[in-house]
Amino acid sequence: MIIGFGFIGRDLVKAFYEKKDAIRKIDRDFKVIGVSHSKGYLHNDEGLDLQRLQHIKNLEDYGSSYHAGESSLGLIEKSEPDLMVEATPTRIKDGEPGLTFIRKALNSGISVVTSNKGPLVVAFHELTRLAEKNGCELLYEGTVAGAIPIFSLVRECLQGDRVLRISGILNGTTNYILSRMYFDEMSFELALKEAQERGISERDSSYDVDGIDAACKVVILANALMNRNVKFEDVEITGIRGITQEALSLAKKS
Repeated sequence: MIIGFGFIGRDLVKAFYEKKDAIRKIDRDFKVIGVSHSKGYLHNDEGLDLQRLQHIKNLEDYGSSYHAGESSLGLIEKSEPDLMVEATPTRIKDGEPGLTFIRKALNSGISVVTSNKGPLVVAFHELTRLAEKNGCELLYEGTVAGAIPIFSLVRECLQGDRVLRISGILNGTTNYILSRMYFDEMSFELALKEAQERGISERDSSYDVDGIDAACKVVILANALMNRNVKFEDVEITGIRGITQEALSLAKKS
């Protein structure tokens, strides 16, 4: 079951379809029985047609099996999936709507996979306790450095070790902008525009350049790997808007 049919949800459907043969070597009964968005949901216990689903942008266009005006909570209650993929938009302030959907699934004994930072920033320890209490899993590898298995590496291979320090590049957009400014002496404005044109940055880049995305990742890393109880407001945030060529020139000389 997939909650959210935006960019991530649609790409996930395409990936499921393209890799369906490989997936069924692991689980021959694999199927997607439900997909929802804010206006309603698709549901079919026999499995939705992934080939058909991957070519539509709006769930209404699927035709049969669409329930207009119904909520994602209704889909969670109606179906009995082994796994829910939560792919709703991120909201740092309260973690919604993803937080409510994840709570509902975990309380129902449904394992959850999410790349949504909001719910984990707001209620990391609550959600991990819910998963443990109800005998299901909460997996969130995609929230930080999605291509690198950070959390599973520590959980499965470094159980006897204690993480004392974490360092790294946490935001690709700011790394790109600062690299262009430092090595090519490009202005912040021009580097940002280039990043947007290349699809590296969203049109609304504030989430990245103001440090919000990196701060969210710091919270999740600290809580997951160091067993801390860090909140978003505990993180001191400084964005990169104020970095000038003069400052970079001084950095080169130091």
